[in-house]
Amino acid sequence: MMNVLFVNQTQNQINERVFKEAIDLFVDFLQAQKIKLSKPFTLELSLVFMDEAPAASLNDQFRSSPQATDILSFEPVDPLSFGELVICPDVVKKQAKEHKLTFEQECVYLIYHGILHLLGYDHEEQNIAAKEMFNLQDRGFELFLHRA
Repeated sequence: MMNVLFVNQTQNQINERVFKEAIDLFVDFLQAQKIKLSKPFTLELSLVFMDEAPAASLNDQFRSSPQATDILSFEPVDPLSFGELVICPDVVKKQAKEHKLTFEQECVYLIYHGILHLLGYDHEEQNIAAKEMFNLQDRGFELFLHRA
């Protein structure tokens, strides 16, 4: 299974076990789909939880958008890394309420989204690849919600 490095730079409690299990479930799901993977799941994924101000700064620096966003995906600089996902819990909590999900559920949905970005999926242009990306994300999330 994928090795996950957790970095929590916030005061929020992060349930690492739930996220690790969710990632393993999604990896198994993606492997069962027999999709062509751009990188192996044996690499390390970094999950960084960051407060709003530093998350906004990162978003501004890399996407020219000065407010904090829910999740940012960064390609690896280390060949042994799968990549890095930066999550802003304050933004995620607001979205979770809007979507009537728990904080953990909203995070898992976003982590799946980020993993797909790190695998090369893109949804900026509404095309077949975008539909495939959201289909995989939604199907994986349904598995997570209905796990035993």
